[in-house]
Amino acid sequence: MRIRIQSVMLFMMALVLSFSTLFIPAPKAHAAELGDVLYQAHVESLGWQPYVWNGEIAGTEGQSLRLEALKVRVTGLPDVHVKYRAHVERTGWQNWVQDGELAGTVGNSQRLEAFQIKLENAPPGYHIEYRAHVESLGWQGWVRDGDIAGTTGNSLRLEAIQIRLVR
Repeated sequence: MRIRIQSVMLFMMALVLSFSTLFIPAPKAHAAELGDVLYQAHVESLGWQPYVWNGEIAGTEGQSLRLEALKVRVTGLPDVHVKYRAHVERTGWQNWVQDGELAGTVGNSQRLEAFQIKLENAPPGYHIEYRAHVESLGWQGWVRDGDIAGTTGNSLRLEAIQIRLVR
């Protein structure tokens, strides 16, 4: 009886494990050849959101909530670093940070107004593209490789961002 119960339990566990793989999202097709960009946003009243990747939206739309900080990193591309900086309310441009470090502020109630991102040691033809959802303007067009996303001098908050690697 005991052996039969153990056999049934092992069968059930194997069945659960087999079916659980059906619900894990498959990696994006380009991820293996391009690498992945992961990023996280700190949002007014919500705090740090979970990491998102490869063009997904970080932040909020339609809630009038400011982005206050962000972290960005690249995986799957050895020796490639991602550098970025933020333009912060009442502060202006911060220094460049890299590979998951904090850009912006936490606990100061200051909005991000713009940001720049660039890759270091990327293989030829690799680019990082990004765009911002700006207060009263909506989604801006995609920019890349150190260009400015967002606005400066207009006192408009960033509400969401998207970042992707392209080749």
